[in-house]
Amino acid sequence: MSGASLADTAVIDPDLRRSIAATLLPGFLGTTLPAWLEGRLRGGLGGVCLFGQNIVSADQLRTLTDAIYAANPDAIVAIDEE
Repeated sequence: MSGASLADTAVIDPDLRRSIAATLLPGFLGTTLPAWLEGRLRGGLGGVCLFGQNIVSADQLRTLTDAIYAANPDAIVAIDEE
């Protein structure tokens, strides 16, 4: 298949794709919601997992979670704790 992955070439039912996305909670770099993640949340991504490097203050955390919920009101916001 000339290096193309199955995910790149497979035809997946849009409802199935949305159902799969709803189970994912990716992390990200930075303290603000990246555009790529905002788009995925709007498309049905289940939520995000926040790590220590995503949080610098209570006010910043509130702004970040407000942005997450604005993109997907049903999003799950998980926190990694070690």
